[in-house]
Amino acid sequence: MKSALLSVVIAGFSLVALAPAAAASPASAKPIKATYTCAGGQKLYVVFQGNQATVTTAKSGKAIVMPQGMAADGFLYTDGSHSLRGRGDNATWTSGGSKPLDCTAKG
Repeated sequence: MKSALLSVVIAGFSLVALAPAAAASPASAKPIKATYTCAGGQKLYVVFQGNQATVTTAKSGKAIVMPQGMAADGFLYTDGSHSLRGRGDNATWTSGGSKPLDCTAKG
């Protein structure tokens, strides 16, 4: 039994050693930048990097950093007060108690 357990532990360490360095450090991944135009003319400038998104609104100019959340389909970033949820080029921006805005990424 001990030798079987030892084999599993050694195999686990071997697999970790084979993982690429980029997978171990998602924050070092190249950022993806997008500009979203929302209902009412609101613009969002978003930088996706690693497991977070930084959203800057054209209206306030304030940068909001949000960690990635769990989404069944598409993406979700939220800090509890703000959220950016979407799929493909379409997203919904929610800020505080404001009505959610439908947004589309510009190509």
